[in-house]
Amino acid sequence: MQSGRRADIVPFQTRDGWHIAMLTDHIDSTTLPLDSVYGQAYNQLMANLARDRSIVFIDSINAAAQFEFNDSALLTPASVVPDSVWAVVINGRDTIDFFELSEYLYDFRRTSGLDTLSLDDIKKALIRKSGMVLIAQAGDDLGFDKDSTISAMKRELYHRYARRIIGQAGLDNNYAPSESDIVDYYNRHIDEYVIKKPVKVQHIIVEDSVFGEFLRDQALSGIDFLELAKEHYPGAEEIRVAAADLGYIGPDEMPDEFYKAAMRTPVGSVSHPVKTEWGYHIIHVLDKQLNKTLEQVRNQIGGALRREHQVAFTKKWRQDMLARHDVVYHLNKIKKLPLPPLKERKK
Repeated sequence: MQSGRRADIVPFQTRDGWHIAMLTDHIDSTTLPLDSVYGQAYNQLMANLARDRSIVFIDSINAAAQFEFNDSALLTPASVVPDSVWAVVINGRDTIDFFELSEYLYDFRRTSGLDTLSLDDIKKALIRKSGMVLIAQAGDDLGFDKDSTISAMKRELYHRYARRIIGQAGLDNNYAPSESDIVDYYNRHIDEYVIKKPVKVQHIIVEDSVFGEFLRDQALSGIDFLELAKEHYPGAEEIRVAAADLGYIGPDEMPDEFYKAAMRTPVGSVSHPVKTEWGYHIIHVLDKQLNKTLEQVRNQIGGALRREHQVAFTKKWRQDMLARHDVVYHLNKIKKLPLPPLKERKK
């Protein structure tokens, strides 16, 4: 061992051999006074006591619970069982039905790491799902249901889920548009699918093709096309850019040779000189919008038709609901909302 070693690195021996350790930091282990941590310790203690008591309480009501399972329905895939079919009766008092049960079983299978669920697995999932029902039953047995706050919350919960369940009748999830419906929609919206002006272009007219090739090379080298037009497009300087920028065009707006060359030229490129009655054109193609066939937009049309049908179906369902009830409007009791003058609101 070398002499002159540092005082903070001291060799020591254990059963595994010799070690050297270097002290880099330490934590003061002095006990903190009680008054400085009393609140924290009290809250932690109460939380531990509450947790322990709740575990004992929940274990006791779970142990005493009685479940009646609808085995024949549970052996059928939950996604095809009607929502109103019961899955389990808890203590002969409350029922869990198949409403949204397929989603719950899917989550249970995923979190449990199971590829499939046996009947026993499904029953375990339902017992776990019954936990909140058991707590609610225990609360009723202890008289909590008579508390005004609990009763109000219970009514609000019942009303919320009643609206949700009743609202299911306003949805027509089985609707599927027919082939004739899809074709008719396509024909009625043909302007959306058949583009009358499919190509967006800019162009410069020159007198000979050689100079046109020169300008094309300059444009492809990175020089702004409209800057070239500003300098070389024929006519008054103040209208050159406007005349060069044609925007979107269709087959009847320019000579046939011009249009065909524009359609052949890739987006972002510039055509070779094209001769028309006006001279030689070089064409800068900025964008293309191609026609959409029925097959290309079939799914899109199907979605649009389903949305249209759902709006009409829900509207009729609401009208039928209102017709079955006596609805009285007391508009005079609605508090009027003062509005500033129209001129101020427009600001």
